[in-house]
Amino acid sequence: MTQQQGNLDSTPSRSPGSPRPPGPPRSPRISALAVTGLVLAVIPLCPPANLLAVVLGLLALRRIMASSGRLRGAGLARAAIFAGSVLTILSLILITRFATRQQQLIDLAMVDVMQSTIRGAMGDRADSVRLSWVGPRETRPSEAEILAFGRTLQERYGTFERGVIVSSVMTGSFFAPRMEAAGIFYFSGGQRHGSIEVDFLIQPFRTDPTFSMRALRIEDPQAGDLEITSTESEP
Repeated sequence: MTQQQGNLDSTPSRSPGSPRPPGPPRSPRISALAVTGLVLAVIPLCPPANLLAVVLGLLALRRIMASSGRLRGAGLARAAIFAGSVLTILSLILITRFATRQQQLIDLAMVDVMQSTIRGAMGDRADSVRLSWVGPRETRPSEAEILAFGRTLQERYGTFERGVIVSSVMTGSFFAPRMEAAGIFYFSGGQRHGSIEVDFLIQPFRTDPTFSMRALRIEDPQAGDLEITSTESEP
């Protein structure tokens, strides 16, 4: 009994108000910003997400360095910065190339329908021109109008050689997309500026753009502009 009493007496006592002894050290937690940044960094073809990953990675790295060991994940933060930067650049390059290629395909399709219209009108093929026109048959230019348009072109400017698109803009609506383009028309007697208006033509099992003609104008300040257009009212 005496020995047990001595052992109890030897246990150190803590006076009221004295600080508690430090507990076991806590393991540092991983930075949520670093994890989120790495996830966003690896999203393909999404420059906004990849760029945000770089920002989050930089913030995470700064907080980890200032946490005095309470946060970890510096490697993840650096990976987010690196991957986000690389994928942002690659995504922008790929998206730019894709957009450029799509614009080239659109311009080629517009040139094709424009040249077909002019050659058809000048070659007495009014029926084929009407088939490529937008809208109901009653709103399309008549065969007489198409042939008169072609004859006037031949008389004024000679043989049609080719046309090019110099600028274009998308108009219309989401459900009825339309393109307006400025172009240069090359004839044997010289070149003329003008414009076309076309509608996107949806065709099953085709991925390349196709158009139907809505309006075509050849500018001629001296003799007067030549125009062939649909008679349907604008929506």
